[in-house]
Amino acid sequence: MIPAAIYTFSLLLLLPKGLRCSQSPTKPIVGLQLSDSGMHRDLIYTVQFTNALYDKSCNYVLEQLLPAGVYISVDQIGDLKRLKKLNGIFPEFVDIEAPTEKSKSFTIMLNGVPQSTDAIKLPIHYRYHAPSKKQNKFATVEIPIPKLYIKCKTLEDNSIEEFLETASKYNYCLNERSISFETKINENNSNSSPKSNLAVYDNCDWYLVDVHFQLKTDLRADIPIGNEKAFPPILYATIIISWIISLYTVFRTHAIPRRINYKLEEQRVLQNKMK
Repeated sequence: MIPAAIYTFSLLLLLPKGLRCSQSPTKPIVGLQLSDSGMHRDLIYTVQFTNALYDKSCNYVLEQLLPAGVYISVDQIGDLKRLKKLNGIFPEFVDIEAPTEKSKSFTIMLNGVPQSTDAIKLPIHYRYHAPSKKQNKFATVEIPIPKLYIKCKTLEDNSIEEFLETASKYNYCLNERSISFETKINENNSNSSPKSNLAVYDNCDWYLVDVHFQLKTDLRADIPIGNEKAFPPILYATIIISWIISLYTVFRTHAIPRRINYKLEEQRVLQNKMK
């Protein structure tokens, strides 16, 4: 029994270090939280990576799809980028006045560097909904789960799988113009011209990663909807109240000068009597 144990221990000592201490791939942890309440909120991301990637010159991108019921303020995002509080790729124009029914979903990219804990705060705003004849008083707007892509400059092809669990075998390219990731196509099999692919293939070697999500709060919000049947009564009531206030303002404006003139006339009469 003892010689067998000594033999096994000797074999373990002779094995290469990489075989004795093989490290299985891990999943990054992404915490999602929707702060505050109302129409203006913050979408908070907490991204955690394993320390094995800290010295690999890696970058990650969170691809977030925002539904039609949500919009971002381009000016507000621009200020945060100038203050270096937010880094990413965003649409150049977002119509903040359009209701949900006339809007479309869009994608944004949030950039970061793998570390123990990286927090990103994205300010979002909910759109108003057009009045409805239905009895529903609220519309539920749900924000979908983002996707995580990573790119490491110091790692060779496919070696990222030694550290992280990849969700796809394909290599992706980041198209900043369309704000999307595209599967890298073999140039020999591509039907498009090299010039059209040059800008896209200039930023490749991105990998889609499996992520463990932690929802700290619900990513749904109930937005109030107006009752279309209440429009005529509210319209007529608003017109009547506006006319009453306008007439009161006119009569009040004419009454004040008369009162002032009356008091001035009384003072003149008193001054004449004193003389």
